[in-house]
Amino acid sequence: MRGGITEAGAAQFPMVRHAEEIGWTPLPPAAALELRGGPDGMLFRGVLEETLRRFNPWMSGGAARAVVERLEALPATIDGNREALAWLRGARQVYDDAEQRHRPVRVIDFETPAANALHVTWEWRLKPPARKGNRADLMFVVNGVPAAIVEHKNPTDAGAIERGVAQLRRYQDETPELLAAPQLFNVTHVLDYWYGVTWNASRRFMARWKERPEESYRFAVQSFFEPTDFLRTLRDWILFYVEDGETRKSVLRQHQRRAVERIVERCAEPAKRRGLIWHKQDIPVWRAHSKEALRKLLAADRRGLILSMIHKFQDLDPDAATRSDVYVFIDEAHRSVARDLGTCLMAALPAATIIGFTGTPIDRTAAGQGTFKIFGADDARGY
Repeated sequence: MRGGITEAGAAQFPMVRHAEEIGWTPLPPAAALELRGGPDGMLFRGVLEETLRRFNPWMSGGAARAVVERLEALPATIDGNREALAWLRGARQVYDDAEQRHRPVRVIDFETPAANALHVTWEWRLKPPARKGNRADLMFVVNGVPAAIVEHKNPTDAGAIERGVAQLRRYQDETPELLAAPQLFNVTHVLDYWYGVTWNASRRFMARWKERPEESYRFAVQSFFEPTDFLRTLRDWILFYVEDGETRKSVLRQHQRRAVERIVERCAEPAKRRGLIWHKQDIPVWRAHSKEALRKLLAADRRGLILSMIHKFQDLDPDAATRSDVYVFIDEAHRSVARDLGTCLMAALPAATIIGFTGTPIDRTAAGQGTFKIFGADDARGY
């Protein structure tokens, strides 16, 4: 509209320019359509085949084409989307005839972001045969595979973000192929910048992207799509899980990522064996095990994740697991840990690194030391 504000003018094309400044190659719709092989294609087949041959020199041209065909054949469902991410993460294998063994296939070079083909294109129209089509405002494509879909809304529209989310849900219902491969989505109207995962398009599960209290639209775009961090998101921060018998999907928020990084750093420090994460509430996970089950798991010297309520440690034998590579994460760490149950846990796992999570730390309890003293001794501020 002449003299007015349009979605394309206000956000869409500025986003392309901002992405280009940090290493993404702009690709006009006609060029992207040609690489896709027509309006019903979702992959840049030639780009993906070339990348597979370059990152996997042992792979023949036929093997590379077979991988592309397997990706194209994935169902347009959340389970197909999960399988697409497994391929992007290098978690799938193909058979190497020369060496007569299966070998992992590298689709993305996470260590050298500049080695990847990063494209951003707009007006991505998908028209499956004999069905209704749809159009995404922008698509970010990594090595020929769509990775993130973006919807822009007019900044003068008061309900812009809600309408953007509703549009993503409509794509899922009407043209699920549009979301078969993309893992992330953005909804923005310049003033606000929201992100989430595909196949879980809900305002409840979205988060506002913000790296610092005051930031421009350009800064938000470039911090989200900075190649190293964006690829790290694909590799590490997207989670699939099963809840109530259904596959679900989420992406860690920025404060959760920082907490994970701090925890990993603390677990790698031999001189520090405590830590406290002071956090906001997240979705709880509930599990229940008997005392005997916990006793057997520890006695079996299992390698893996054990979920237990803290009262299962009551009367557990001291030194039940004495290895130093045991890591304990305690939610609601301001409660029972300061009393006898915490003593039982620490006696059973004397060499463990113990990380507490709490939204309401306390200074002291009736039994003595409080949250900061128990978990925060290795940190100047106690957390």
